[in-house]
Amino acid sequence: MPPVVQKSFDPIYALKEADLCNSALSRAGAELIKDTDELTKQGKVCRSIYADTRDEVLSMFPFSFATKSTLIPEDAAYTFPMDGFGYAYKAEDWRPFTCTYGIGATLLEAVSVDLDDRFLGRIVSGTNMQAAARIVSYDDTAHTITLDRATTNTAAVTVAVTVNAYIALLKVLKINQDKDAIFDLIGASSNKRIMCDHMTEYDEDGTTQLLEMKYTEQVLNPDLFDKQFKQALELRLASKFALEFTKAGGIVQQLQGEFSAILALAKSNSNEQMNPDEPDPWWTERIGVGVTRRVPNMRG
Repeated sequence: MPPVVQKSFDPIYALKEADLCNSALSRAGAELIKDTDELTKQGKVCRSIYADTRDEVLSMFPFSFATKSTLIPEDAAYTFPMDGFGYAYKAEDWRPFTCTYGIGATLLEAVSVDLDDRFLGRIVSGTNMQAAARIVSYDDTAHTITLDRATTNTAAVTVAVTVNAYIALLKVLKINQDKDAIFDLIGASSNKRIMCDHMTEYDEDGTTQLLEMKYTEQVLNPDLFDKQFKQALELRLASKFALEFTKAGGIVQQLQGEFSAILALAKSNSNEQMNPDEPDPWWTERIGVGVTRRVPNMRG
């Protein structure tokens, strides 16, 4: 049988992830870890639950730092049963493009894709790409892309390759700016699709239908976490550590109560910053590149 792969901290953000775990261990009254790879019980538990707990808390509330909106394309060739829905959209919007591997974390000559801010935070996969590599910046004039981690390319001569950039989609929050819109998310990876009866606009060529999707992004870099999310994550980790290491029900209950209070505060702060007005349920205006389109948001 093949060996079981043990969970670990992210190789790029391990020290920052361990710092968050140590803050949580301290809150739980447990011993701290001194090395990201140590084989103590604390070290093993921290590595095994950190990433899942981060994603769990991200999914519980739409924290602003992890909330994004983008336009995803229809999959007009989708052939599977659509369960009564009219359209299928590519939820993770996989975008293949060609480039050459540069030095370290820089991709050169990315000339087959029009880069914009919607690419920031996307996962990049392909030959010589490290797992979970994210786009952190780009230069559409120089046709370069910078990742949060270096490629594994060691060749002296750069070779043109095809890679994929796709959305680090953790949770769909809303489609077409309609909180009541009915949709279904099915499939996985490049086959993940949003099934619905809505559209937002056409692309610039007028050939592909696009759907506006508001979503929670899976954010790895702890430097991007806001204060309330860090507090919530530390408390959630601490309550799990208390169950594992101290077995003190009172501490667990206290930590869980503080965690619930942080989420309630985040919700209150979010409501104060939101415009409560809802868009018109039938017509929605969208501004494209140099043009405003007015389209019905449901199949007529």
